[in-house]
Amino acid sequence: MAPAWAAVADAPAAAPVRCHDDLFGDSVVITGPRAVRHLVDFTSAAAGPRESDVAQIAGL
Repeated sequence: MAPAWAAVADAPAAAPVRCHDDLFGDSVVITGPRAVRHLVDFTSAAAGPRESDVAQIAGL
């Protein structure tokens, strides 16, 4: 988690993005021979700061 948080924290401020707002293990599906990751279950998605999904996973 630390590398993801550092990448977000060091990036310049950005306009709001589409946040998942409900990330946990069941929201990620891994498929195919290359183990491609897909996010699913966007029922709570909304515009917001990109850091919000990282903060939610980190429990902040």
